[in-house]
Amino acid sequence: MATSLKFDELNKFSYREYFGQMFTTTEQMRRRISLAEDIEDVIFFLLAYYAIYDGAELEIDSASVRADAKERLTTVVEKHMKVDAYVTNHINNVIDEVADVTEEHIKKRRDINTAEDTNEELHILENGGFDW
Repeated sequence: MATSLKFDELNKFSYREYFGQMFTTTEQMRRRISLAEDIEDVIFFLLAYYAIYDGAELEIDSASVRADAKERLTTVVEKHMKVDAYVTNHINNVIDEVADVTEEHIKKRRDINTAEDTNEELHILENGGFDW
C-alpha cells in the first residue's frame, strides 16, 4: 500500500549514508561527498537563476545561463578529477537536461497563468465589466 510522505521525510537524503554503503575507503567517501556537494551548489545556482528571472517574469537568456552553468560545473569537476572530452560532454548533457526541464516547467506555468488571466478577462467582459 502506498503511503504519502511528508516534505521533511523526502529531504532526509544523506551523502554520508549514501556513499557509506559503498565499499570505499574513508578518504574516497570524503572525496565523493565533496564532489557531490560542489555539484549540488552549481545545480542550486542554476535553479536559483531561473527562479529569480521567472519571479520577475523576465525573458531568460537560456544560452548564457547554460554556458555559465557549464563553466561553473566544469570548474567544480576540475577540482576533483581530470576533465576530458567524455566528462565535458557529460557536463553539457546534465546542464542541458536540467535547463530543458526547468524551462519547460516555466513555460507551462506561464501558459496556465495566461489562460487563467484570459478566462478572468472574458468573464469580466461577459458580465458587463467590473463590479464597482
